[in-house]
Amino acid sequence: MAPERRTSGRGFKRFDPGPILEEDSQDGDVEMTLDGDDEQREDAQREEPALTDPLHLLDQERLIIAIDFGTTFSSVAYALLPKGMSTEQIRLKDIKCIGAYPGYEPPLGIPDAREDVPTELWYDTGHRQMPTDDHPMGELEEEGSINLFEDTSSSGDDSDDEASEFDDGDRIEQAWEEFNANRATRVGTQYWGFGVQQRLSATDIPKDEARPLSRFKLKLDEKKETLEVRENLAPILKNLRRKKFIQTDHDIFTHYLTHLLRHTKSQLHLHNALYQDTVVEFVLCVPAKWPAKGCRAMQIALTAAVKEVGLNEYASGSVGNLFMISEPEAAAACVLSEADNEIWFEETIVILDAGGGTVDAVTYQCTSSEPLRLSAEVVPPHSKLCGASYINEKFEKRLMQRLKGEAYLVKNGKTLKSIVEAKSTAFENNEKRKIDTTKPNSRLQPVYIDDLRENQSKRFHQNRMEFNHKETEKLFKKSLKGAQDVLKDQLELAASAKHNVEKVILTGGFGQSKALQSFLKSYLRKTVNNLGGKIDLIIPKNPSTAVARGAVLRALDKQRGPARITQCSYGLLASEPYEPDAFEAHRQTKCRINKVDGEKYVDGTIKWVVQAGEIVQNGKVLTYPVTHVFSLTAKKFLCEEVLWVSDHRHESHYRRTHTLNKAAEKAGTIIADMTFLKTEGHIQPQPPSELSGSKKGYWEVPYEVVMIFEGRSLRFLARWPREEDLRPGQRQEVLARDQICVAAAFQPGTA
Repeated sequence: MAPERRTSGRGFKRFDPGPILEEDSQDGDVEMTLDGDDEQREDAQREEPALTDPLHLLDQERLIIAIDFGTTFSSVAYALLPKGMSTEQIRLKDIKCIGAYPGYEPPLGIPDAREDVPTELWYDTGHRQMPTDDHPMGELEEEGSINLFEDTSSSGDDSDDEASEFDDGDRIEQAWEEFNANRATRVGTQYWGFGVQQRLSATDIPKDEARPLSRFKLKLDEKKETLEVRENLAPILKNLRRKKFIQTDHDIFTHYLTHLLRHTKSQLHLHNALYQDTVVEFVLCVPAKWPAKGCRAMQIALTAAVKEVGLNEYASGSVGNLFMISEPEAAAACVLSEADNEIWFEETIVILDAGGGTVDAVTYQCTSSEPLRLSAEVVPPHSKLCGASYINEKFEKRLMQRLKGEAYLVKNGKTLKSIVEAKSTAFENNEKRKIDTTKPNSRLQPVYIDDLRENQSKRFHQNRMEFNHKETEKLFKKSLKGAQDVLKDQLELAASAKHNVEKVILTGGFGQSKALQSFLKSYLRKTVNNLGGKIDLIIPKNPSTAVARGAVLRALDKQRGPARITQCSYGLLASEPYEPDAFEAHRQTKCRINKVDGEKYVDGTIKWVVQAGEIVQNGKVLTYPVTHVFSLTAKKFLCEEVLWVSDHRHESHYRRTHTLNKAAEKAGTIIADMTFLKTEGHIQPQPPSELSGSKKGYWEVPYEVVMIFEGRSLRFLARWPREEDLRPGQRQEVLARDQICVAAAFQPGTA
């Protein structure tokens, strides 16, 4: 039975009050009372959702920006649709990639054509400077990095209460002041991408203290295979928090994406691809089988970065309708669009994503060849930390071993570490990608080291260090074998499940390696599928950007994607009239007395209105009537509504602090100023409640909270008056709103 809202004008059945904490208890968790707790209505008449994909609006210029945030390298692809051009007219050749990354120095004789950039970030903690318009990243603030409204429990004189029910009167306004004050605590200089190694190669940088962040994407992947990487990141992040360069670990994702998008914006302007009236859609590529929590962290970081850079002005004020796509599916879309590559209906394919950190293999069955759609994984995916960056590590380690004892090289601010790091950067950008270690007698070109003295026993020539074939082969061996093992595992699992694999698609930055391509081709030549047929290795023309380019293609055609089944639950923070006879959750806790109306409540509960596993259709509208109460002397009626999200299903009626709600995270907050209801005479003071025994009157503020699902966006509104209270000719007003991205709540690829 839905609990009734208790006021002095109604008769109520007596109930056992149970244990009471304090008669003057207040608690900032409680924001509202949901009226009609177990009832909801779906309203499609007002606040009509926009059901049309903005990309299909032919009267506007549209721009798709796809971001492949990789473990060691990232890339950005985009496509511009002029007015009148339909999405069907875009081909792979029309998709461009961002280049001209700052700090990249191409090897001699090689054109500046890099379209990927290192996923590296460095905070120069020893060279602090106050933020300026020219260096805004020094004090970057983003959504998701700070809780605007900390949950507190406080007490005091209710005569000056300006927030509803159990709130400390000035809490909401003070939170904004504290938020703004905290913005000034983070100062300093950041370097990103190619600029990290360029800056670290400067001779005046203390190399032993230089701790750049790399592979930090793995911070969001809590598998045991990534434990060592995460443990190595922990002390760096701790130091950055201590020095207030970041407030939470997730700030690093926002900071990197801000740099990446700021450069993207400048390049789009340079190439006349971004205008004032251009409508932008963002696409984010995520690994296969990533948890919703990791996807949500990235969507929060991207939303904040887009806002910081000013691209939100082109995206209808937010990135709420972000489109997410899995990296393997995006890569497959790119490969299928390239000449002579076809994937047939019901064909089983393996996508081997060889990146800098991990090599991942996923096996799919094609459920549609036109447009390309892949099923869920037909066998468990496999992953191994053996990517291309580990070749760099071996190269650096080998250089350090061979330079041991060459103390004369340490001079003019140089150290052996700085020398080796510079050579590793050159190795990464040039020879590592071109050499094929499977060929007999293949070897690295001699490594130039300024002032290196000749030593025949160590294979040193004047200014040159020689590498032989065995030494070169050893640098690559473990990573090549690891990639082969990952692929072998998938092929064997597919065969055991009676799936016939004819194609393996190789993507990722490591996929550019001639050594890896030859090594895998050699392996597949000796391998047959379960029907005795051959298995082909398909290599995109540019493996490092295949995912980003394919993501643009997939965003152009969102039809026939996964069903809109939410992977997350959403709930509203509320206070509930204390009813231990009705709810087990109430019997397990103590009630509090609200000083304003004298009634007994369980405050700070979460009413879970959408449960994980439910179908949430595009255009679904949920409306909930709520009531806030204020003291007679309250000057302002500030009503706060808080939306919570979790990756699990939950029972309602439990406090947010209860162990059953441990996984819940704050998703959004709106604050409605309802003071006009009093000043304009729309409401009248309520007399004291007869049941509570209180002698105080109070103000009662009724309105409704609305949740509207539009694509991958959720509109969160406070609306007055309630629909049932509308008078003839009266229209509802939206008094507070927020647009929240819910892309991470759905399987990647969901429209």
